[in-house]
Amino acid sequence: MLWIVLVTALGLLLGALIVTYGYRHSTLIVLAVLAAIVAALVWYIRYDDREGTGLIGAGEMELQKLEMTKLYRNSYRMTARLLNKSMEYTLTSVEIVITASDCMDEYSDCIVVGEDQRSIPVDIPPGQARDILEQYVLPRFVLQGELKWSYRIPEIKAERR
Repeated sequence: MLWIVLVTALGLLLGALIVTYGYRHSTLIVLAVLAAIVAALVWYIRYDDREGTGLIGAGEMELQKLEMTKLYRNSYRMTARLLNKSMEYTLTSVEIVITASDCMDEYSDCIVVGEDQRSIPVDIPPGQARDILEQYVLPRFVLQGELKWSYRIPEIKAERR
C-alpha cells in the first residue's frame, strides 16, 4: 500500500516539474502513464491474491486429528494433519478459524469466548498429507464450564503443478 502512495507522490512531483518548465502537453502523457502503471499493479495484486482459490473444494481437503494445547495464558498450539484429497492440485495455503466455546453442560448452548484466524502456507501434493502446527491467541476469559473447540475453513488455495 505504501508503494501506491510513493508512486502517486512521484507522479505528482514529476508532473509539477514538467508544468513548471513549460511542458504542459507532456504532463498529461506522463500522468496518464503513471496512472496506468498504478492501475496495472493494483489489478495484479488483487488478481494474485485471488489466484488459486476455488480449485480445491472443502470436500477435497480434510483436517484430521486437530488438537489444541494450552501454552501459556491465552495462547494455544494447534496441531493437526492436513490431507489433500485432490488428485489434480497441490494445496498451497489454508485459512483456519479456531473458535473456543464455554459450555456449561452438553445440553445447554455454548458461549463463544474466543476466536482467531490464521492463513497457513503449506505445500501438499495431490493425495498426500502434512502435519501442521500453528499458534492461536485468544482473548482472556474465565472458563465457567467445559472448553470446546471448533474450526472452519473459509479459504483454500491451490495450484496445478
